[in-house]
Amino acid sequence: MVLSRHTKVGMAVSTLILACAQAHADDSAFRFSGFGTFGGVFTDTKDAEFVTPGQPSGATKTVDFGVDSRIGVQGSYQLNQIFSGTVQVLSKYNGKGNYNPNVEWAFVKAQITPSVGVRAGRIGAPFFMISDYRDVNYANLWVRPPLETYGQVPVSNVTGADLIVQHAIGSANVSAQLWGGLSRATLEDQVDVTIRDTVGLNLSAEFDNGLTLRAGHAVGKVSLGSDTLRLLAARTATAATTLAATPYGAAARATADDFDMSGRRATFSGVGASWDVGNWQLNAEYTRRFIDGYAGTTKGWYASAGYRLGKVTPFGYVSGLQTSGVGTNGLAAPAALFGGSLAVLSNGVNTVLNDARTGGQRSVALGARWDAWKSASLKAQVEHITPKDGGVGLLLASPGTSLNGDSVNVVSVSVDFVF
Repeated sequence: MVLSRHTKVGMAVSTLILACAQAHADDSAFRFSGFGTFGGVFTDTKDAEFVTPGQPSGATKTVDFGVDSRIGVQGSYQLNQIFSGTVQVLSKYNGKGNYNPNVEWAFVKAQITPSVGVRAGRIGAPFFMISDYRDVNYANLWVRPPLETYGQVPVSNVTGADLIVQHAIGSANVSAQLWGGLSRATLEDQVDVTIRDTVGLNLSAEFDNGLTLRAGHAVGKVSLGSDTLRLLAARTATAATTLAATPYGAAARATADDFDMSGRRATFSGVGASWDVGNWQLNAEYTRRFIDGYAGTTKGWYASAGYRLGKVTPFGYVSGLQTSGVGTNGLAAPAALFGGSLAVLSNGVNTVLNDARTGGQRSVALGARWDAWKSASLKAQVEHITPKDGGVGLLLASPGTSLNGDSVNVVSVSVDFVF
């Protein structure tokens, strides 16, 4: 019997909730909590699918319940005043096309002093302002964090360690986080992503007037692996060797080097601010990702505002993603001259480069959050997405697909809860 995606969502949710309930019954000395989202999404196009970046399929004109739905449980144990441990398990539609539960967090913590703490194990990858709770969507205003910013990094955790130092300066609580380790993920077209030797530093300040400021920077070595990339890397390297003695040799070699995505230097930087004052909830973030090689640089940003009216909070945001510095096709000129298999290879290179080059988009969203129940909220939002440069932006489509400048409207409804 073949189970549908939606059936598998329900089975994963049931399994994790039963596991959480059993843990409560077995040992009350542990602290357990859980969170989840049940959401549906549809769009006004069949030419591309709306996904969270990395997912292998998503929403079109038919409602899809896999894009946003997830369930997670978390357990922690305080051994003494210094040492504690935490484990978080999360099930959501992933890049492998299943809902298999994944251990997101599994770390031990030593609170050496009230202001100095160390964690070691698997922790949330702290690239963004809301990295620690990006999957606990009940804590967020929107149906999902703006993808133009939060879709730039495909990994959600890091196996390593961090050091967090906090100190009060005037009316501000200032903290510094030094972190590092190894991260892995699989994306929609079976691209394996590995980020090694990551080292990052985050600085934040929380003021007593509700204002929070944050800045972060991380460096690491990225490896991208898939059958397509490995084949392109091998064939472009062979072509570069063949053309080495010709006027096209240097350009061909540069393209071959761009497609060797093994241990390439990568950086990620971000600044952000949030201000919860009176009835207003204001958020903004700007991020920049650079990967040495054909992928180039992406810049993402958003600005969001919400206003509380009792239990209902209308909100809106604008966001954007820009790509630049994508590699060039050094095989184009000799392919036009010699044709044959070189022309076929050049077309393949163009397809990959064009998909990277046309990944930018701009979004405008309006929605509302209704805190209708204790520990649960109902959200709805409409997004108007405009892909840039003739591509499909962050939507999922066959290589080379273009929406010809058309925008896409996305309607999302979700129930977020904690327990």
